[in-house]
Amino acid sequence: VKGDGNLVFNQANHETALSFKGDLSEWTSTVDDQYGGLRVCAGIINATIEGTPKKGSVANAFNADGGTLNLTISRDATLGNRVVVTSLTISEGKSLNLANNGRKVEAGSTVIDTGATVTVDNKSTAENGTVSYGSVKLGTVSGAGALKTVGGTTEIANASGFTGSLEVGANSVATIKNSIKGSTESSITTLKGTGTLKTTGGKTTVASAADFSGALEANGGNIDILGTSTLTVTDLVIGASNTVGVYEGSTAPTTPTTTDEGTLTVTNLTANSGSTLNANLVLDGANLTLNGSLTMGSSLTLNNVNLVNWNTLVGNQTGNSIVLFTSVDELTLGGTTYKATELTEAVQVGAGTVFSNQGASAYNLSFGHDGVVSLMTQDTPEPTTATLSLLALMALAARRRRKA
Repeated sequence: VKGDGNLVFNQANHETALSFKGDLSEWTSTVDDQYGGLRVCAGIINATIEGTPKKGSVANAFNADGGTLNLTISRDATLGNRVVVTSLTISEGKSLNLANNGRKVEAGSTVIDTGATVTVDNKSTAENGTVSYGSVKLGTVSGAGALKTVGGTTEIANASGFTGSLEVGANSVATIKNSIKGSTESSITTLKGTGTLKTTGGKTTVASAADFSGALEANGGNIDILGTSTLTVTDLVIGASNTVGVYEGSTAPTTPTTTDEGTLTVTNLTANSGSTLNANLVLDGANLTLNGSLTMGSSLTLNNVNLVNWNTLVGNQTGNSIVLFTSVDELTLGGTTYKATELTEAVQVGAGTVFSNQGASAYNLSFGHDGVVSLMTQDTPEPTTATLSLLALMALAARRRRKA
């Protein structure tokens, strides 16, 4: 197919099979690039890109514009310009590059067969060298193939039937919405890359994240990372009332403990009111923002932490303490580990020894047998100090009575 015009189907109540077996790279569709080459205005088109063309496998535009367009990729191909299809299937062992050149790219249900690869390329470079990133929307993603993202945002409505791998590249955000009615959970067998995995609804479960070192954002949804003993991420954002879990086993325990959970090291952590983190958390030289206390139920290591919103926490303080973490089983400070169940009195250290942006702070960091880690004003006597003061007063009173 050559030329710069549109191939339009407008047959209501008709279903037609259409096969492209030759070269599509010269179908430039510049006359009306809002719609592009193939335009389905009514009826159903089941289109297949197949064969082994002598030239390129680039197709400029496929667009469901009122009709239904089911597209199957049965050869290695690239789709650019405008791509709006009702369903998209990539056959076994084949690869598809979705090149977003700043126009609309959307696919309804997307099936990535075993051995197939879909690369969503949201990166666009202008003639002057300026780089910009677009976005792609996918509906229900299923299959056992591989999905890769390159820059920009890739939005996935649901991935409940996806048993393949998701690789989120640098400068990429893969957002799983879990927004399909009746299906609020998604599963990913393998998570890779250095980009951001974000969920805005339901629960997203990852079976393995050994090759992932990007960012996690649970903002409106929950994330479980399974089969992972250690995980290091650049950023972690936990939305209000949301949960993130990192577990060593292949299933998430009903009541997780420190031994069930993997170790999570974070460079930048933001936790909002009512959030929960089921992981053995390490904050070493990290930035911490707490918009409310973070519930844990696991171990916590704090060292040289920058408590970003210190002034806000102190400004909103009521009473003599500010709760930072709850349900902490073990707290490690300066190489010393304290277990909540073994404490008879709260452990208190100067906040400046833990938080790098405080210096000689007027607060202590306190950890009690109830698993609560909080900031306490230093004019509040520690339990040990209060006990010693009471004993001294009793001894003085007894001595005075003897003199009398």
